[in-house]
Amino acid sequence: TIPRAVVMVGTRQLVMLAMGTTLITAFKGLPVSLVNMQAFWTHSISTGAAARLLARAMGISHAESFFVAGLLHDIARLLIYTQLPKHALYILSEAKRRQESVYELERECLGFTHEELGRELLTSWRCPDDLVTRVANHHQTISKNCAKEEIVIPLSNMLSQALGYGSSGEIILPRVESHVWDRLELSPEELVEVCRKLDDSVRHLRSLFTSPN
Repeated sequence: TIPRAVVMVGTRQLVMLAMGTTLITAFKGLPVSLVNMQAFWTHSISTGAAARLLARAMGISHAESFFVAGLLHDIARLLIYTQLPKHALYILSEAKRRQESVYELERECLGFTHEELGRELLTSWRCPDDLVTRVANHHQTISKNCAKEEIVIPLSNMLSQALGYGSSGEIILPRVESHVWDRLELSPEELVEVCRKLDDSVRHLRSLFTSPN
């Protein structure tokens, strides 16, 4: 129920979750040559679920806010697909041919990345600053002295991709430096448990979120 949801996640996060579910239905009809929407939303949902689980395991408060950031981290890629379909198709085909990151080819071909576009998009929607920052930095190099909150979305994105939960179009697994794993402060056993819970979460969330074909 809505009252129970407000108690569990708070009004602010409930609004962001509602926006996320609305966005899922807003990008219908994209050609399969550009993106498989079922795979895209599976990747997005699993990244959000991984972010929530990692935040909880690391003792970070407001774990639901990380779910929303994970859900929306690649939303600007859909904007590129809809507004620049020819450019997007070229980038995707070149990434496959060269075996290079789609993210890097975005800057080469467009002059900007989906991270930067995501920052502008969420800012224009007047989203909370922490959400904008997390979405805008999910591919950024993580320093040794970073805050724990900064590693959640990049690691969640990598885990989702590594475990094969859908795809946003990226073909290269993001590199994670050893100091990032150290900063995570989780044992191998704890990380395995996160992955186990992630599988359950993804199956549950896919039954809640309507993923367009």
